[in-house]
Amino acid sequence: MNTSGGIVLNRNSQVLLIFRKGKWDLPKGKPEFNESPKITAKREVVEETGISSEHLFVRSFLAKTTYYKKSSKGKLKERTANWYLMYYSNLCLTTKPQLEEDISIIRWVDIDQIEKYANFGRCYMKKMVSFLLSNKFEAHVAHQLSI
Repeated sequence: MNTSGGIVLNRNSQVLLIFRKGKWDLPKGKPEFNESPKITAKREVVEETGISSEHLFVRSFLAKTTYYKKSSKGKLKERTANWYLMYYSNLCLTTKPQLEEDISIIRWVDIDQIEKYANFGRCYMKKMVSFLLSNKFEAHVAHQLSI
């Protein structure tokens, strides 16, 4: 099953991170019936972090990553995550972790501090942070957020 999530940036050039099951992560999750990956990504970000849907804008598709998750029988299953660039326009950065998803902390992190968190994050988060820090991404973000 494919999942979808977002790299959420705010006007202070901070990225929204969650802490789930002992590791830093990016918000993502499974689609509901007949839901597009883009809609899934936005819904999951809102549900997992408690930020306002009306101030969250999906700007563009960024990348797909592959990761492995153990099934109930203990076998590794390959999963794909669709990642979207999102912009959060609200000045209020209050969050509320979705406890039933084992999310214990939500943090807005300055881009120049993001690598510290990625070192304690899930494998796909490390890939997306590398992408985030590339020059190509910085130009992409500047263009997308100015639209």
